[in-house]
Amino acid sequence: MADEQVFNLWLGPSTETFEWFTADFATVAGTEFTRRLHRHIPPTRGPLRMTHPRAHQLRWSREVLELPASDAQQLVLFLPADDATATALDHLCERPHRTALRAV
Repeated sequence: MADEQVFNLWLGPSTETFEWFTADFATVAGTEFTRRLHRHIPPTRGPLRMTHPRAHQLRWSREVLELPASDAQQLVLFLPADDATATALDHLCERPHRTALRAV
């Protein structure tokens, strides 16, 4: 997951944002972050797996939405990757009926 997140930063919405981010953050984040940042190798993408204390195993699909270049921002949506995750999310949110899109 770390490789994926750092690669997404490298892809980033703009060169200026990437340069600002690496100048300010890389010194704080350390050598492991910098090593990952400069690999430029796309990581294997698949469902993101997380272990929740009450819901146990959850699997998420990610959708990245690029916002207009003037905003230099991205929006990452995490959507249930399977029925078991959707059901567990419903129980966690105490929602009796599933909806197509929900804020978490």
